[in-house]
Amino acid sequence: MRRKTEHIKQVLRCGCHGWLVIVEDIGHCYLWNALTLESIQLPSLVLDQRIFSCVSSSPSSPGNLESFILIFFCRSSSFIFCRVGDQQWTEQRITGSCDDNVCFRSNPACCNGNLYAIVGINGGEEKLLVMHLNPVDGRLVVCSHESIPLYKDHSDFFGSYMVESCGDIFMIYLLFGGKLFLEVTGVEVFKLDFSTMEWSQVRSFKDRAVLLDVTWAYSYRVVNPETEGNRIHFTWSDRSIYEFHVEENTLSVSLPNPDLKSPWCFPIWALAPTCTTTRLINPEHTKDTVPYPEGDDEAEANEAGLCRLPLDTLSSIASCLMLHDYINFRRLNRTCRMVAPSIRIRELAARNSLPPLLMFCKRGKEICKFTDPLRQVSYVMNNPNKLNDVRLCYSKQGWCLMVQSNAYPSMFLWNPFTKKIIPLPSSPYPNDAIIGCEFSSSPDSPDCAIRLVCYSAQYIFLDYLDVKRGTWENQSHIKWKALKLSSSNNLVYHEGDLCFLDSKGTLILCKPYPFMFEVQRPSGCESFYQSFLLEANGKLLAVFLGFMGKWVRVFELGHFAPVWVEVDDVGDQTLYVSHVASFASTATEEEMKNTICFPRLWGNDLVYYSLSSRKYFCYGSGVVIQDFYNTKELLYSGWIEPRW
Repeated sequence: MRRKTEHIKQVLRCGCHGWLVIVEDIGHCYLWNALTLESIQLPSLVLDQRIFSCVSSSPSSPGNLESFILIFFCRSSSFIFCRVGDQQWTEQRITGSCDDNVCFRSNPACCNGNLYAIVGINGGEEKLLVMHLNPVDGRLVVCSHESIPLYKDHSDFFGSYMVESCGDIFMIYLLFGGKLFLEVTGVEVFKLDFSTMEWSQVRSFKDRAVLLDVTWAYSYRVVNPETEGNRIHFTWSDRSIYEFHVEENTLSVSLPNPDLKSPWCFPIWALAPTCTTTRLINPEHTKDTVPYPEGDDEAEANEAGLCRLPLDTLSSIASCLMLHDYINFRRLNRTCRMVAPSIRIRELAARNSLPPLLMFCKRGKEICKFTDPLRQVSYVMNNPNKLNDVRLCYSKQGWCLMVQSNAYPSMFLWNPFTKKIIPLPSSPYPNDAIIGCEFSSSPDSPDCAIRLVCYSAQYIFLDYLDVKRGTWENQSHIKWKALKLSSSNNLVYHEGDLCFLDSKGTLILCKPYPFMFEVQRPSGCESFYQSFLLEANGKLLAVFLGFMGKWVRVFELGHFAPVWVEVDDVGDQTLYVSHVASFASTATEEEMKNTICFPRLWGNDLVYYSLSSRKYFCYGSGVVIQDFYNTKELLYSGWIEPRW
């Protein structure tokens, strides 16, 4: 049965299996399933308020005679509800224990007979409102007002979702940055503990997947957890479909309908009633190579056979290995470590000219992962403090500035190649307030200084630390409204000035307090998607990208006049860019000269851009791609130069 659309006034989603509530301008109201075309009559409804959300007490089957349909209104604490077969809607006003007015900020989620929603109390503080749904008359009784989780990364713009999954309640934040807030800078997931009503950050979804769109969130249990679980699929304001892997912290993006003509509506999700799972993106499942044996029978047999070789033969084998293979060899057993001493690593690194590595510290794990994208090899290493909430904040000359929560000291410098650690005094501001950092020279040099950019409710603070003296000093502060920064910034200390790009692409040059100088964004980059700042051969460079990498432009700051000049040749340099750290390095291979490397993979291949040919290439396969679609970004990762 097809419905005429000329009288439809409003369409509301009600459940995840294609069910919609249709309201016509004559007051006619009914449930309609867009997948099965089934229709169920509801009481007439004449709207005089804007509807915020529609919820069913049985999301998978709202047409069930025992389920209630609840409709909530914008900027109102009132709602209406009915059951299938009722003759009219019933109105109720939600109040708290002190007659507080509530305003819904998220779509409520039903779980175990309760309704959970983010609300504003008296137009102010946001709380988690817990309401019990009476299964007899459909009325809601407020049980409690609880706190909501705060996402840990700074973001000027975010989307928040409440979702029920297999009897649990989750809160999901999508964090956005860039000039137009189109760049996904992070995804954070929290789970509610019903016994304590406290939130904890989620590191794994195991056999579950979540679907998010502009307004709604659904969850389902997958059939193949290894290839389909641990994923959050979402759409946003463009036509793209994103896939975030919760454990790996990687973000993939695809464009399923590139020829969709304007005007088009935001895409929404629907689960077929006969399906137990939905497979939207089918990335090739790959297995990382790690520097220790898997532990299966075949690996153990190979190791035993290797140990039966004469020691001089083993030593000869070790002397011929590349660095990554040499590390793997030493980790096999005591015999291999004896014939391949650790001092050889420095010599092999110099001989093999190891290129920069992608470093990733996974929150919730005790290990840091290092990927050599040119050789498609990965290593893992325990972070030195073995605390599971550590993140990489910045890297330079082989050193990393590490930040961790709930620990003292909460900041330290670490060289993963020499395993040297330099503890630092805690910053005067919370670690989650750090949105950029930089150190002027190698931390083990006597004149090393660290600079932090932190934010508060009203100001951005620039702090300075002399590593040798070990005391923080505030150099300046800027009103927050006067300067907009993205969640992660590449800070560059250039010719005595601390330099960074704000979210509008303006270059900020912080000279000795209280002077600050601005250089306007280059012309033609008004709608940029990502921006990076770095230094190459003593020159300050800025890299701007269009949406999904549709275009790439590189600019150099003039030496005599502070204006941007576009360049298309950086010589034998490779520009390594990421939100954690960006720098230039002499190319180790001819193919990588005059290129830009991104923390993105196409399958297992590193994605890089050639300034000479103006094309994207996938290292290893040689495949040419047009943009960032069908690639995978390694969120929270940064480039690091191996230094011994």
